[in-house]
Amino acid sequence: MRPAVSVPFLDLRAIHAPLRDGFTEAAGRVLARGWYLLGPELEAFETAWAEACGSAHAVGVGCGLDALTLTLRALGVGPGDEVIVPSNTYIATWLAVSAVGARPVPVEPDPVSHLVSAEAMAAAAWSCYPSKNLGALGDGGAVTTDDPALAARIRRLRNYGSDQKYVNVERGANSRLDELQAAFLGVSLPHLAGWNTERSAVAARYLAELGDLDPEVVSLPVVPAERESAWHLFVVRSPARDALARHLADRGIETLIHYPIPPHRQEAYADLSLPAGAFPVS
Repeated sequence: MRPAVSVPFLDLRAIHAPLRDGFTEAAGRVLARGWYLLGPELEAFETAWAEACGSAHAVGVGCGLDALTLTLRALGVGPGDEVIVPSNTYIATWLAVSAVGARPVPVEPDPVSHLVSAEAMAAAAWSCYPSKNLGALGDGGAVTTDDPALAARIRRLRNYGSDQKYVNVERGANSRLDELQAAFLGVSLPHLAGWNTERSAVAARYLAELGDLDPEVVSLPVVPAERESAWHLFVVRSPARDALARHLADRGIETLIHYPIPPHRQEAYADLSLPAGAFPVS
């Protein structure tokens, strides 16, 4: 018997439906102009995103992985260096460190808040993957910084190491947020604050109505004092995780595991020779 309700984990069609006309107009603007890379749509989005983040500069790149990798390169991180990374994260976080020849050093998240402390990790980059709070209609990413020299170098690195056409100062990469995705992000950005407010309201209702659950059975997320969450995910922990997921699925409520295999247990990082019991929180 099919469940009476269906609650998908993520429904991008429903999120984007109200923005359809804006996306169509943005795509038409790009097509009419015939300028698809490093053009006015990217400049407009970079300006708006920097302002939204309270940063002096924003640099659009191809994806979140490139945002991390190019930032590490621009900061001079390379072979012989070690970079602190979350032990419970998507593997792209570790791959960025490996891409510049450095060694990832995993740090466990706090078991209550599920976060790595700000003292241990500092943000430097954004992913605009479609499922993110501000998601593109494809892949995309950005770096925000107040350092003009860092911004300038990342701009050069994302474009084959070139500041001027056919003049390559260093060995860069091809990681340019294209005009179409920049235009789409420009349509979505004015709605981001409202979306985040809605997420906070939903999270507050979850916390209020699930607050009586035994924390030994299901533990709810906790936001540290004097902090705010953008509620990209509402993460619960349970020793009966798989049974809980089946119970919810039977009632039409979809869940996902973030992440089923942490990076230190992936074959890609077997060379780190981390012990099997390392990082139990992850």
